[in-house]
Order: sequence, then C-alpha cells, then structure tokens
Amino acid sequence: MLFTNTHSDYHRPQDDWELINQDGLERVAAFAGDLVGEIAGSAEAEVVALSLVKGAGRPMGAMASDQDQASSGSPGFSASLGTIPDMTPRDFGVRITGVREGSAAAKAGLRGGDVIVEFAGKEITDLYAYTYALRDQKPGDEVVVVVLRDNERLSFTAVLGRR
Repeated sequence: MLFTNTHSDYHRPQDDWELINQDGLERVAAFAGDLVGEIAGSAEAEVVALSLVKGAGRPMGAMASDQDQASSGSPGFSASLGTIPDMTPRDFGVRITGVREGSAAAKAGLRGGDVIVEFAGKEITDLYAYTYALRDQKPGDEVVVVVLRDNERLSFTAVLGRR
C-alpha cells in the first residue's frame, strides 16, 4: 500500500479533497511507476519479492506473536485513544504525528512526536502490537501509556473513549 501518510483529519468526516498532499502524491506515483517498470523489466518478475515494510504481504495476524493473536479475539474496535499514528516504519514503538482534540490521548497529555512503547502493560514494538493492545480494551478502561519523548521515558494515564 503506497500513500503519503496520515493527518489529523485522516478518515474523518472532514477529510476532503483539499487535504490531499499533492507533492507527496506525485512522489508516490513516480515511485510506483518506477517500481512497476523494474518488476516488469525483470526476467525473474514472478519471483520478485518486495518488502519495504518488515512483514509486508503477510496477513496482519502473522506479524503478531501467538500470545497477541490469542488475546485479540474481538471482531472490531470500540475503544479509542485518539492518536494519529505515523505510518513510517520504525525499529521499535509507534510514533504519533498528533492526537485528536478532546481525545483520551489529548486529555492524558500525549502529543505529536511521542513514540508509544507500552500500552496497558503490553510492549509496543510496532503498529500491529499497538493495534492488538488497543483492540483488547473497552471504552472507559483506564490504561497506562508509556512514551519516549525527547529521549525520556514518560508514563501517562488515559481513560479510553468510544470510537
């Protein structure tokens, strides 16, 4: 999946055409064209494996440990922290680009640039781990969120909202 990252109105009712990142879209389109050209021009096109993101092409559950999979049995999300994740791959944790106004994250004191490394007692290694940890919660649950901010490890308590 190629895209230009998220913004504070991403997938919200107010997300409209004016928010399209034109420069980013042009770069993504050029990259996609180059990529297709490389694959199509390869004699081994059928065996080319593209992995820009660790684990790309595997189902989401394949990224999580067996313990994470066992604990993520809920069919959907109802709890919300209100963070806006940065989709750029990281070695560890989930960097957030911001928090939604009035959200549990905003009330707790999280802010853009924070890197979530622990959520509700679970280590957050990547976006998948964060997704599963959040999915295990319900609106109204009080959770501790540990972030790295300016090389300092900080803990915040948040009462999760409803999605």
